[in-house]
This record gives sequence, structure tokens and C-alpha cells, in this order.
Amino acid sequence: MGLSIIKLNELLRKQKFEIVRYFTFNDVCMFVETRSLLNGEKLMIYIQSDYEFKLAYDNNRVFKIEYHEIEDTISSDLTEERYKPLSLDLELKSGNNAGLNKQLLEQYNIPLNVETTKNYNKILLVLNNQLKRLKLSLSDVKYKCLITNGHYIACLQRDNRIDDFFIPDFAYSYKNQLYLTIDLKSCIEKMNTLHDDIKQIHKGLFAVFNKNVKLNLQHLHKMIEEAPLQLQKLNQKHLTIRKYKEMVRKFTRILPKVDDKIRKYEQDYQDLSINNSGKNILQDMNISHRKNALNKLIQKEQNRRKDILSNIEKLQEIIDHIIISLDITLFESIVSYDTINW
Repeated sequence: MGLSIIKLNELLRKQKFEIVRYFTFNDVCMFVETRSLLNGEKLMIYIQSDYEFKLAYDNNRVFKIEYHEIEDTISSDLTEERYKPLSLDLELKSGNNAGLNKQLLEQYNIPLNVETTKNYNKILLVLNNQLKRLKLSLSDVKYKCLITNGHYIACLQRDNRIDDFFIPDFAYSYKNQLYLTIDLKSCIEKMNTLHDDIKQIHKGLFAVFNKNVKLNLQHLHKMIEEAPLQLQKLNQKHLTIRKYKEMVRKFTRILPKVDDKIRKYEQDYQDLSINNSGKNILQDMNISHRKNALNKLIQKEQNRRKDILSNIEKLQEIIDHIIISLDITLFESIVSYDTINW
């Protein structure tokens, strides 16, 4: 296209932009970090694949970057700590599974610690969520943005896709830094207005941040004020599990008695069929009447057994729903609250 990295540098300098750094992927320039000499605003220029600017890495102004895939380590790290594999090599005693209950409590009751070796994945996940919100503010302009932190870059691309990059060498501080971005083609088209554009857009983004910080502080303050009441409700929910589990135990204790009755009625029915048939019409009629009565009793107890199992199933569904919902709510609340401590 007739444009080289040297010509681009000359063009930027002519327009009063200082070149700070270059970032290369497979030795081809992907980003050029610049700073306005007129107002100090920062601008990251994205170099499309149409332009193949070869640059030699020097760990001074030219840095290598790599694509980086993130996972939700905010929850996965805590999950690994709090939800360890259960061992069923325990003696299960009827009516008193004390060993299993103790193990469950020991494996769940682990102090919260989010300082892990995967800390940057957590940071990137937070930055990605931030960019998802910021893209709404930048939907009508050609400028996008990225956030740097230490060895990482989280970048909102032209198509609103978010890409994450890893910088093997140390290029940035461990503070979140916001950069406006624009692709090279659009940069050339807007060269005469770049200084004013980036200043105005940065100012607009700050206004968005400021407005939302104020609203969220009010919301957080309200949440903290209401926290004791919410905790009380959650605790009450947790206590209701005991009530439902006790009902399950009562129904479970009834089942053997119902089964005993069914077996007894079935045995009585079998005895009548084997030992008392064909003696005389009167006796046969009496036996038939007794067998019908036993059939009704058997059916009654079988229906009763079905009802008990149905009630146990419904109660267990309620118990599962409450405990899972509580676990999700409290776990996510702890993670969210922990992010405040920065």
C-alpha cells in the first residue's frame, strides 16, 4: 500500500505524536503506542494485517506480544480450595453418618484466599468485563479502547470482540491504564482531528466512569445498610433446611413399617391361596372376600408408599434448591466483596 513503518513514524511526528512503544506479533507490528504532544493524551494505533511492518524485538521500544486465553480463575481458584474431592472410604453407620458429615464440613470450611499464582487471569477477567461495559459507550465511534496492567493488555477490537495479550517483558506498571485505540486506516483518515478526538472521547469516558461510580457507591452503600437484614434472611433460609431434612427423616422412618405391612398382607394372601381353596362354596366365598380385602390393604399401603416417596422427592428438591441457591449467592457475594479490597 506504499506505507512503511518509517513513513508512518514520520507522519505521526509531523502531526505532533510521540511514538512510545511498538508491539509485534510474530515479528510483525500489531500496535503502535503514541502520545499527543499537544495534550498528553495516549493513543494506541492498531495495525491491520493489510500492513506488514516487520520490526526487530529489542525489549526497549519494541515488545513482543502473544494472544492469551483466560479462564474464570476468580471462581475456579476458590472452587479448587473449597470443593475438594470427597472420599467415600468411610464407615457409614445407619442413622448416624458422623464421619461423612465431619469430612464434608472440614473440606468446605477453608479460609478464603484469593492471592493465587493465577492472579492475572482474575485481573484480565475483570478488565474484560469492564470493556464489555465500555463498548456500549463507544458503539457509535471508530475509536475503541484497551486497558493495560503489568504484562497484559485487554483490548476492545473494532468489531467489539475482546482480545487479551500477554507481554513476556515488563512494559507497563501494575496499575490499570486506559488507552483509546483506532485502526491505522481510520487513523490516517482522521489525522487532522486526532488530538481533539481523543481528548474529547477520553473526557466523555471519564464522565461515564464518574457518573457510574457515584451511582454504584450509592447502591453499594444501600446494600451494606441492608446487609444485616439480608444475612438474617439467608440464615433463616439455611435453618429451614433442618426442618425439611427432619421431615425427610420422618418419612424415611415410616417406609420400613409400610413395607412390613405390605409383606405381611402379601404373605397372608399367599397363605389363603395355597391352603384354603376348593373345600366348599361357603368357605371359598369367605376366602375370596378376605383376599379382596387383603388386595385393598396391599393397594392402600402401596399407594401410601408412593405418596411417601413422592413427598421425600419433593422435599429433597426443595432442600437441593435452597442449599445450591445459598451456596451460589454467598460464594458470588464473597468474590464480589473481595474485589473491593484493592
